[in-house]
Amino acid sequence: MRSPFGSPPRPGPRPAAGADVPLPPDAWELWFDSIPAGLAWLDARGTLLRANTRFRALTGWHEGALPQAEPDVQQLFGWGLGGAWPPIVPGAADGYTNVARLGLPDGSQPSLRLKLQALRSGGWHPDRLASSGTTYLCTVEDLSAAEERDLARLQLGALMNAASVGLATFEGNTPSHVPPPVPSEAPAPVVVEAGRPAQSMALQSVSRDMVVPQSLESFARVQTAVKRGEATQARYAIRHPDLGTRWLLTRVEPGRTGTGHQATSVVTIDVTDEQLARDHNEQLLRELATILESSPAGIAYLKGTFLVRCNSQFELMLGLDPGSAAGRDMSAVLATVPQGPLLLQSALDALHEAETYETEIEIILPDRRRGWYALKSRRLGPPVDDVEAVAVLSDITRRKSQQLEMAEISAQRERAQLAADTQAERTRTVLDSVFVGIVTVGRNGIEWMNRSARRMFGGDLSDFTGLAISTVATEEEDHPFRHLLDDLSEGQAHTFECRVKARDGRLFWVVGNAVVTRNNAGEREVTYALLDIERRREAEARTAEAQASLQRIIESAPLAITLRDAKTLRVLQMNQVAASITGIPRDQAIGLLPEDLYPDDATAATMRADMVAALADSQPTQREYRLDLDGHASWWEARYLPLARPGCPPDQLLLVATDVTDQRLAQKAKLEDAIAQREKLVREVHHRIKNNLQGVAGLLQQIALNKPEMAETINEVVGQVQAIAQVYGLQVGSAGPLQVRSVIEAIAQSVRRTFNAQIALTMEGEQAHEWLLPEAESIPIALCVNELLTNAIKHATDNDARCTLRCTENSVDIQIHNHGKLPDGFSLDRIPGGVTGLGLVRALLPRRSASLKLEPSADGVIATVRLVPPGVARPAPGAAPQESTGKQITLWPQ
Repeated sequence: MRSPFGSPPRPGPRPAAGADVPLPPDAWELWFDSIPAGLAWLDARGTLLRANTRFRALTGWHEGALPQAEPDVQQLFGWGLGGAWPPIVPGAADGYTNVARLGLPDGSQPSLRLKLQALRSGGWHPDRLASSGTTYLCTVEDLSAAEERDLARLQLGALMNAASVGLATFEGNTPSHVPPPVPSEAPAPVVVEAGRPAQSMALQSVSRDMVVPQSLESFARVQTAVKRGEATQARYAIRHPDLGTRWLLTRVEPGRTGTGHQATSVVTIDVTDEQLARDHNEQLLRELATILESSPAGIAYLKGTFLVRCNSQFELMLGLDPGSAAGRDMSAVLATVPQGPLLLQSALDALHEAETYETEIEIILPDRRRGWYALKSRRLGPPVDDVEAVAVLSDITRRKSQQLEMAEISAQRERAQLAADTQAERTRTVLDSVFVGIVTVGRNGIEWMNRSARRMFGGDLSDFTGLAISTVATEEEDHPFRHLLDDLSEGQAHTFECRVKARDGRLFWVVGNAVVTRNNAGEREVTYALLDIERRREAEARTAEAQASLQRIIESAPLAITLRDAKTLRVLQMNQVAASITGIPRDQAIGLLPEDLYPDDATAATMRADMVAALADSQPTQREYRLDLDGHASWWEARYLPLARPGCPPDQLLLVATDVTDQRLAQKAKLEDAIAQREKLVREVHHRIKNNLQGVAGLLQQIALNKPEMAETINEVVGQVQAIAQVYGLQVGSAGPLQVRSVIEAIAQSVRRTFNAQIALTMEGEQAHEWLLPEAESIPIALCVNELLTNAIKHATDNDARCTLRCTENSVDIQIHNHGKLPDGFSLDRIPGGVTGLGLVRALLPRRSASLKLEPSADGVIATVRLVPPGVARPAPGAAPQESTGKQITLWPQ
């Protein structure tokens, strides 16, 4: 018998037709295992003789006999309960066929188809499998993939019929399955599947001219994708002649089959209802968005703590940038709200318990503005974890401000009322503690009085309540207590003084002030403020008496007394002595300034300056003034005393002046006597100094005669001593500075006698007799002139010299000329200081007021000493000759 699967090819010559060629065992085993279907040999008892790998994988049966196999395997082979094979005719082509599902160990249940054939005993078979009796050849095929493909086709057909979906699959340019409406320019025509609705049948073919212009671009994209086999999806509108405007959604999806062929699936859905619903929803959404954006309230949709969407007013209220709130967590959105996280948690907890939640929140905006908003949240749906809710914010800042203002006004009103009541109570308490009597009188009489008034009137408040205040008035008809309530206008005040008669019979004076006002009921009432001035009147009387006594004392005192205002320095009061000093009647001097009382400007300025200085000092200020009264000089010692209350600046200035003319004249006479006595003593001293110096000069001359080798030096010293003696001789006859002319003449005469020389003295200038030498400068200048004249005599060729005194407006020049000659390169700066000659002259000359100059002339040498103030001085024009200063004469500069 031939194998149903054929025989493997054999090399060599082809056998004759119908001849059985034995198959080599190895080739047969290779062929047996390479069959893609499951293949197995079994004997008549059901024992598995041989099975390939595919058979074991499909059935899970590897060895043994059918009686011991799984029930599913026995059912697949048709193995009967009695252990018999199904009736199969050996050698028949059809055999036994069965389809069943097997449960494999991996959990899968493949659908298998088994075909069983019986082979005759003795037929062809491999030697290793040879056995006596009938054997069975079994083939098994897996039908799972075919079943799944058929099921998918059934489901796809049902889905397309139920959802009006067209589907076409293209292999290259040939459709393999066609039911959708696709673009008419696609590579293949469109065939609509049977059983589709009539509407889908009408849409079985779409041409380009049916597409509305706005959708041409999308339609062209679908055509291009179908042609190129590219994936795309497009929604486009068509205008059908029967159905009107319809919207279609076409999706193109390329792919490859299991055999590697290119396939493109095109799915088209009629989405007209969906598009119309979408357009309607978009219109509603636009209208709703317009309404929400136009609303003054901030509206937001929340899901748990997640903000899904909100209008711009909601963002504006929270101080957020436009479009930045959606998609954020509410804890971040509420960052500008005080206690924002706590508020969010409270709202979520409340919405889990109830459908609505309301509160008022305060928001601090980025620009530091504060706003108040009413928050109302409504839950949507059941209270789940992520609860959905709508939150509405309403601006209540103005209302809140008004509420706060009203609350503040109410609180202020309450505080004002409380303060008024407290103030009234305090006022009564204060009024009870003052010494001024306060009485309130209405139409029905006395209504209230303080403690001082009760003490004045001599009774308690209950004793006077309801009585007219005139009960304590004296018998005068015009007494202020009788008619003020009717006579005064409202708000008008009236001041008076009157006598009051107390209940105990006391009579005393009071000063009062009455004011008409209205009480809380609008009725007129008079408030009296009364002050007991009985003691004040007694004090005023005593003060007036004391003032009159003081005035009499002031008028009779030999002192000049003036009282002035501290600010203006005007006279407030003065006695007769002070008026006599000014020469102005006392009544006319009141109110005058110092400039008005003293015609001399210098005196008036001095008086004003002294008064201002006295006001700046709290202690008495003492001054002395010299005045000319009736052509006679008089001296007055004045004392200024500022008058002020404690802790206050002075408001008055008291001037008390005493005539000290006699004392000052006596002191002046005594001083003049002392000065005259001193001058006599000074002249006597100068005379004795001169005599002593001349005696010293004589002694030095005697020494020079006895010691000729020292004669020259001693003669120079004698000349210096004689010069000093000449100065003291001049001072004996005069006091104070010496005339320059007299000093020069005396020195020239002394040198002439000492050296027996000729000295020509010349005076130039009209001011020669005016220039004076101060006492301190006279001896140094005299010694300098003596040295210069001595040098001129010593160095002259003819033992003579000329001395010229030249006086100008500003200086005095003393020029000494001789017939000598200066050595080459001579300079005064090289002459050292010494006790003789030019060294002594340089040392003695005052540096700031005298200078020395040596210069050659046509016939000799000229030495010039220039003196300028203060080394020399001129008296002021019209001034009296200066008196001696009384200073000690200094022989050498200190």
